[in-house]
Amino acid sequence: MWKSTQRALLKPQSAIGFKPQGLRALRYFMNLICRGLGLLTLQWWLGAAVYAADACAPAAPFTFICNVPAAEDVVAVPGTAALVASGIALGQGSSLKWIDIASDNVQPLYPRADADALDAEHFPDCQQPPTPATFSTHGLALAPLSVSAFLLYAAYQGERNSIEVFELTVQPTPHMLWRGCILLAATTPPNAVAVLPNGAVAIASMDDGAADRMQRHLVGEPMGRVQIWQMGSGLRPLPNLRLRGGNGIVASADGASLFVSAWASGEIVRIDSQSGLITDHIVLNFLPDNLKWTSAGHLLVGGQLPPLQALASCTGDPCPADWLIADIDPISQAVTTLATAKGSALVQYATGAARVGDMLYISNRGAGRLAVLNISSAHQE
Repeated sequence: MWKSTQRALLKPQSAIGFKPQGLRALRYFMNLICRGLGLLTLQWWLGAAVYAADACAPAAPFTFICNVPAAEDVVAVPGTAALVASGIALGQGSSLKWIDIASDNVQPLYPRADADALDAEHFPDCQQPPTPATFSTHGLALAPLSVSAFLLYAAYQGERNSIEVFELTVQPTPHMLWRGCILLAATTPPNAVAVLPNGAVAIASMDDGAADRMQRHLVGEPMGRVQIWQMGSGLRPLPNLRLRGGNGIVASADGASLFVSAWASGEIVRIDSQSGLITDHIVLNFLPDNLKWTSAGHLLVGGQLPPLQALASCTGDPCPADWLIADIDPISQAVTTLATAKGSALVQYATGAARVGDMLYISNRGAGRLAVLNISSAHQE
């Protein structure tokens, strides 16, 4: 089954034509009230005092979906009104979550009892499922198996460094099985993952995970790597490639190129997926994090605003930083800011976003929530 179904995303998935209903409709109309604020000049403090009466109350122009702790990345599930969010372990194991964006209902997908179904034939080196107590996921990527089933790849930094592989079925109800993993070295903790048309998996690592890694980012040391995994042949690093942080990754529709966020140098680099040669640079005025394709063939990127030192030197929680979500044309390199805000205790900083129609669902480090923004109403005068 795996050889025939391990197909990658051949083209960027189209945005789902979702129209707000129920709770989302209420929040949508509250956003309309705020449309005169002008998004591109928006500088909002999402202070904790605003939420004293209702922990998930909207703060114009944002609404929130709560009970989503430490979602480092989020992906839209094609053909549904749903997202899957990752979760970083902050003091305890986290989980992958299914988010119904029509109702704001959130339910755990994994870890769950009886959800382990190792495919030992195709993942012979991965004998044990991830440990719930240390379960911690970063970047996500989906590849379709059928109209209602997908492979979900999750960059994992728990008791091991790996790409964990899951089979997600969305009908009649969402259900996920762990199928195996791609084991990585201790010196290449994965931050992001992408799937190529030939079924190969591209993996970006920000650095070597050493205790002094942030200090080395500050002085400009290139530690980021990209590796390619192919079923049957295993891992191969792209030769002679070192980046100042590999923090997000997507593949072109033909698989010939990879776009990788070089976080510490404030750029997105285009890389030949065979040779590892850098063929283009998109220079930015922010620190790019997770990447996604939009239906228009643009890059959707979340990131933090400089200075780098403010993030690199933060050793505790919270670590607030001003942030933004941007749309980037990879051909013209035109950058359009879709959302920007100041870091706060609730939304410390954004790490990425999924776009569903005119709605942005923003993953972030903060107080257990996704930020939601209707970008069409926010841009109206």
